[in-house]
Amino acid sequence: MRAFAKLMMGEHHALRVQGQQLAKKLNVTPQLPANDPLKPAAEAEMTALKAAPKGAQFDRTYIDQEVGIHQAVLDLAE
Repeated sequence: MRAFAKLMMGEHHALRVQGQQLAKKLNVTPQLPANDPLKPAAEAEMTALKAAPKGAQFDRTYIDQEVGIHQAVLDLAE
């Protein structure tokens, strides 16, 4: 699971860099929506992860939370 988490960190970092490069190329300044639903979702994920016991339960909580966060991103993009 740690390898997966490291992969996710690397992928997310690369995506942020690509987004920054695109914004620079288009000469735009990205801004979060006024009612950004991702911030409370990320805070809820951190709370859930901090409360989860180590081991398999932590892994399950991590995966469940990540699925929820990614679904929120897709919903926002639509």
